[in-house]
Amino acid sequence: LMRTLKPPLDYPGGPPMGAKHTVTGVVKEATCYYPATLVLTLDAGGKDLVLYRHDFFQVKYAAEGVKIRGGLHPCSDLAGKHARIAYAAVTMTGVAGQMLTVTLVK
Repeated sequence: LMRTLKPPLDYPGGPPMGAKHTVTGVVKEATCYYPATLVLTLDAGGKDLVLYRHDFFQVKYAAEGVKIRGGLHPCSDLAGKHARIAYAAVTMTGVAGQMLTVTLVK
């Protein structure tokens, strides 16, 4: 889903410098905002985490044990999928961090 509006929150910018974490779960929602901001809500064992990246082209995408037909478009192909996401933590309330990698898993 691509939205032309700006993200509802002013997520921290700049390079992802926070503590690195990896989490696995199901992507409940994936929304893109113009020009290339991606915001995900990940259900990680019953706890929802909000993850983002201002430029989704800077996220590395992969698949392990999952077949991807054609190219992966993060705005429309991630919702409902199991994923392992590496991210850099941010200090904003309600937002876990900036995505570094998204790996689709079984």
